[in-house]
Amino acid sequence: ITFFTDKIGRKTPIEKYVRMRVFTDSVTIQRTSYFVRAIQYGVDLVRIVHLNIHPTCELCAPFENKILSIQGDTEGYITLAEAEDYGLFHPNCDHVPEELELDPTDNGGEGEISLNDKNKKRYEYNKKKSVI
Repeated sequence: ITFFTDKIGRKTPIEKYVRMRVFTDSVTIQRTSYFVRAIQYGVDLVRIVHLNIHPTCELCAPFENKILSIQGDTEGYITLAEAEDYGLFHPNCDHVPEELELDPTDNGGEGEISLNDKNKKRYEYNKKKSVI
């Protein structure tokens, strides 16, 4: 096997696919363990930061350095699940919750998210996919 072929027929060299998959799963595990620990401590708000391993893409840009609600317990903040529907934490995404500040304070507008066209398209795609 030299290529991985996705659902729409794109071929990716197997080495590149495996590197992407391992990176994605590693960061996903890191995020999930952080969210579980935050929930255990009663923390609902997290700031999303960029590890700068890859350039920020259009899907992640609206969420960078913004505060999100983990479970939706804090009114006025978009939830992680909603952000994921809009494209945050996609494969190869290197955005994580800020680990230095468990309960961030909003210094003005950090909970306001300005979505772009790519986010809206991803949201529509995810909603159609969840209905099927």
